[in-house]
Amino acid sequence: NEAMEYIGCEFVKSSAVHFHEHALGIKISESTGNCKVTAVYPSSVADLAGISIQDEIVGLNTIAIKSDHGSSFTEWCNYFSDQPLLLTIASNSRIRQVKIIPAPFQFYKMGKIQKLNTATVMQKANYKLWCGYEF
Repeated sequence: NEAMEYIGCEFVKSSAVHFHEHALGIKISESTGNCKVTAVYPSSVADLAGISIQDEIVGLNTIAIKSDHGSSFTEWCNYFSDQPLLLTIASNSRIRQVKIIPAPFQFYKMGKIQKLNTATVMQKANYKLWCGYEF
């Protein structure tokens, strides 16, 4: 990208840190013992399985999810990352189960601006003008 090159940087994309974000396509909030879906990546395996925002994940592979008791959804997703997942979902006063086959590194991504090792003196000067810090 021309703007990044001007300041001696590049934009680098990588997979999201959490397995459930990059492999299932969902973002969650784990608080007060609950695990709620806060975002669903379009056409992800979670989306295709019918998981929606505000669904509560109450179980994973027959294990109850209680984030305040050391059995968080994030931890159990990592543990079962190499196999299909059976999620128990509470939604609109109904309980249902959905089977999901993870697709690692396919969905949510992270981006960061990274300095180039090969930046010129001019690019380093432009960087300082842009953000006020030395390169």
